[in-house]
Amino acid sequence: MQQTFDRHVFDLSTFFYVLILLVYLCLSHWLERMKHKYLQGPGMAIILGIFMGIILHVAYEQESAVKFADLYAYLLPPIIFNMGFNTTGESLMAAGRYIMHFGIVASLIFFAALMLVINSLFSHFTTLDGQPINASVYQGISLAAALVAVECTPGMCQFPADRFPKLRALLIGEGLLNNIVAILLSCAVAAEPPPEPSQWPPMGLVGFKVLYFLITSASTGFLFGLTISFVYNQLSDSPYSYLLYRYPSRSVALLFIWAYLGYVVADYLQFSPLLTLMCTALTMANYAWHSLSQEGRVVATEATKVASYFGEAMVFGSFGFALVAAWRRPGALSIPFILVLFLLVIALRFAILYTIAGIVYVCDRLFIRCCSPEALMSEPKGKELLLLALTGGIRGTVAYALILARTPPLDMRADSDRLLNTTVVGVSVLSVLLLDGLTPLALRLLKATDGIAKDADALPLKQPFLDGAPSAAVEGRSADRAGGGAHARLDPGESPSSRYESLPLSPSRRVSHDARENAEPAQPAAEPRKKGLAKWWSALDREYLRPLFGGQPEETLSTQPSGSYPLPPPPAAQTGPTAKEGIVRR
Repeated sequence: MQQTFDRHVFDLSTFFYVLILLVYLCLSHWLERMKHKYLQGPGMAIILGIFMGIILHVAYEQESAVKFADLYAYLLPPIIFNMGFNTTGESLMAAGRYIMHFGIVASLIFFAALMLVINSLFSHFTTLDGQPINASVYQGISLAAALVAVECTPGMCQFPADRFPKLRALLIGEGLLNNIVAILLSCAVAAEPPPEPSQWPPMGLVGFKVLYFLITSASTGFLFGLTISFVYNQLSDSPYSYLLYRYPSRSVALLFIWAYLGYVVADYLQFSPLLTLMCTALTMANYAWHSLSQEGRVVATEATKVASYFGEAMVFGSFGFALVAAWRRPGALSIPFILVLFLLVIALRFAILYTIAGIVYVCDRLFIRCCSPEALMSEPKGKELLLLALTGGIRGTVAYALILARTPPLDMRADSDRLLNTTVVGVSVLSVLLLDGLTPLALRLLKATDGIAKDADALPLKQPFLDGAPSAAVEGRSADRAGGGAHARLDPGESPSSRYESLPLSPSRRVSHDARENAEPAQPAAEPRKKGLAKWWSALDREYLRPLFGGQPEETLSTQPSGSYPLPPPPAAQTGPTAKEGIVRR
């Protein structure tokens, strides 16, 4: 009798995950075009996951959960890489004082307060089956370390860079450091478990492990990032530069594979792979990205965005499946505990943020001679602090990954271990659905758009897209399909950027173009003086790092990309009846 084998790779839950991804991508464009974004992509993925989890449970009596190996191997790396790849050193250093205070000091205070409160709350709540929460002190500390991490994606969608430059810089920088602190704390707590689950771990050894993981993981990430940046910078000035510029997709793919190799090496060496990947992406964004051609930059930015979309859709969709699965296990779910913990996270977030901002404000006024006027003018106002507290209270993918790494495999988990996972999922779902919807409402009630959008002291942010090229390509797509246009095949020696110069503007953009042409030329804003950490970093970066690892000078950053296709000189201003046609400028 011939033996048969089951060669089915996918199960029914995989079909629902792919369906969530499909609907997520189709509806994300519609959500981004909404004037008031009360629901973002993560919230939509959670709702889809809950709906399809109910179908999977009721119709097929099955449940689904993301495996730890799949999450860390495939879903989480694109999300972490996207966080670091869209952040520049200039934006971090320009708001360095408040980013350091909000991202490091506030995170440590938040962890200490949350650690004490969670362990005291365990004995006051019960699960759905009426049993008291049987969680150890070590599990409470692991839960507190995971909840320190924030979700930056909803906040970045709410605050475009052109309207909220300073607030967006604070949000990205503070969220980046916040996640780094959460990753270090979680790794340190896992490396130094107490002798008994009911005992507190030695906090001195935990602090030593934090420094150990910080030095080893960050050094590994910077080493991988600077190595590929150095190679790309040397290739760009060598006879082999065609390897970078003739095949932009391969150059970008090499960046991603090299970053993933560093991620694998850090995990093999038992460092923190998440921190290593974040540091690698941050280094590549500041140096290696500038050695790519214009097409390579667009490909790199779009590829990271799409890959992050895939990971977020799968992870947030799994939150919905996890909630439905937790409902079937009453011993692993405590709804009152989740609600109280969610309110506690928000209250601590507001209290710590406003306290630190008040202390910095008083110190600046007491020692005003030591503080530059630019630093005083760049202080976040009350409206910005409120919005920063709302968006920084959202938990999501990193928190779920950290708590999943601290629990046993799925078939070996006790109810207390499942309780930790469902608690993080519940807090993340509430924060995404409620706080993500409250942010645009707060924008409208506070009328924060008027005060923040016109801020003259806007912090510099990286703009990876070439201004005008994507929009011009979209508007000229119908003409390209008819024959010719920006997307037609290039002639030998022709620059792709020259194709965009001749594309006409759409009627909706011609009005704004005419207004800009008729308006009086604005006086260039004086560049604020750099002091302290920003001045030191700017000098080090300009004199030593950029000549060695690549990157444009500060005054031409993101406006004159390097590569084999130099940008043409700006055309002269048009006059007469042809002025309405407009010119798409980079």
